[in-house]
Amino acid sequence: MKALKAKKFNEVKPLTKIEFVRHLKAFGGTSKEQILEASKDTNLEFFWLMFDMATALEKNDPEIQEGLDALVELGYLPEGKVAVIDNWPQA
Repeated sequence: MKALKAKKFNEVKPLTKIEFVRHLKAFGGTSKEQILEASKDTNLEFFWLMFDMATALEKNDPEIQEGLDALVELGYLPEGKVAVIDNWPQA
């Protein structure tokens, strides 16, 4: 009989790139137009480089944290970083 593994309390789910963009829209208040504009913003080049190389996006990843801060600072995340982080899906 297989033993069931207990999920860790508050374990967060890594997001795919499309899930992350949907998450920004749903909880960060970011519009499609803002996502497109942000993707061309040279101030976010490093964030998008790391985004393109990632296979999964982790809530606690330093580049995600820095990227969210930059999105807020540049006006692309109207609801703020806390809304995105607090609503990150559980695993």
